[in-house]
Amino acid sequence: MTSGLFTSGQPAPSQWASIRSSGVTTVINLRLDEEMAGRDEASEVVSAGMAYRQLDVGGVQEITDANAAQVQAWIDEAPGPVLLHWASGNRAGALLAMVAARNGAPPEEALELGRRGMTSLQEPVRALLDLKMVDTP
Repeated sequence: MTSGLFTSGQPAPSQWASIRSSGVTTVINLRLDEEMAGRDEASEVVSAGMAYRQLDVGGVQEITDANAAQVQAWIDEAPGPVLLHWASGNRAGALLAMVAARNGAPPEEALELGRRGMTSLQEPVRALLDLKMVDTP
């Protein structure tokens, strides 16, 4: 797994300069255009000195190996740390788990990594990683 990978909810326009000063070189936005409420995030990010990528991930149906492969390709080409975000961080965590699995992390470890950003998508990702539900007392 690539070090220097961060996930978050939606940054405010005023936060891009501090994100850049923390070393982030590339921002990957997983939100749909219609979720951006007219914001031109690409211009905001590029103006702050970072590369910008967008992958439309509308829900669980887009938490796929193909999309994880695209995110991985962007991470691999980034010259430094990457910020992966969505509105709440949920989809970012889900795709992060898929990327970790693609990089050889055992399924439980991949899920744990993604769980840091996931809430409602935890069970679909668990199924994608072929993990069985474990009842805990």
